[in-house]
Amino acid sequence: MLRRQPRRWRRGARTEVDPDAVLMEQSDYRVERVEVVFSRPWFDRRPPEDVDGDDVDSGLHHEYDVVVPDAFGPLFRVVVAPEKYSTALPALGSAPLAVEGYKAIAHECHASGCVPDHVMVPTARGDLVWGIYAGFHELLVAGHLQRLPRIWVVEPLARLSLVLGGMDAMSAVRSTADSLQALTGHFPGVTDQFSTAGSTVTYLQWQAVDRTAGGAVVVGDAKARAARRLLTREGVSAELCAAAGLAAAQQLRARQTIAADAHVLLMLTASATHDPSWPDPV
Repeated sequence: MLRRQPRRWRRGARTEVDPDAVLMEQSDYRVERVEVVFSRPWFDRRPPEDVDGDDVDSGLHHEYDVVVPDAFGPLFRVVVAPEKYSTALPALGSAPLAVEGYKAIAHECHASGCVPDHVMVPTARGDLVWGIYAGFHELLVAGHLQRLPRIWVVEPLARLSLVLGGMDAMSAVRSTADSLQALTGHFPGVTDQFSTAGSTVTYLQWQAVDRTAGGAVVVGDAKARAARRLLTREGVSAELCAAAGLAAAQQLRARQTIAADAHVLLMLTASATHDPSWPDPV
């Protein structure tokens, strides 16, 4: 089949009829060369998303407000209230990158030859305990550990220990409790261990002890002070909640949960000089 214009039988003005119409049309619509524009450093190569945004990364500010909404502190509780029902989410910890930074503790322990069987972590929200768990988990996946150490949350008030205790224990402090409400419960109390004071439980701390077959140990102020006196005699300065880790290890040893030859790592989060409760009363 020949590529020709259809024959036109018209009178008057002449029309163009070419043997190869496709070739002639291509000559009229030839491909133009690509023009490359080299913009100067102070010119935008393309229009910004927001012409009034002054080239500011607004996403960074919004991301910050997700964790710290208009205040210099973590978001302790998020409440979603559809109509007459309200659903509370577990309390949150710090910014994700801050929590990730705590993984270095596990890597430093391994690099120094410390391979603990148990880790005692004073805990409020769970940032530190989850970071330590995540760090040891990375070492396990990389083949540097044969098993994870058992991680224990040390708390001044019964919080996570009640959640782990199940519904019977929860009924002692709240009338209704299910698996979700257990993590979103309110556990009031008074303590001098100010670094781990608080009335909430987080998913982070629950996951850390659940994945390592650990648990939660409640250490009151009196036992924490007794443990701090022992540490002070050995030349170790520790805030009250950090000294509570020693008392927690003593409790687990008394229950024979910790073997006599086990290696126990105590996380001393701060010295006594940073503790409002220091010095201890005589």
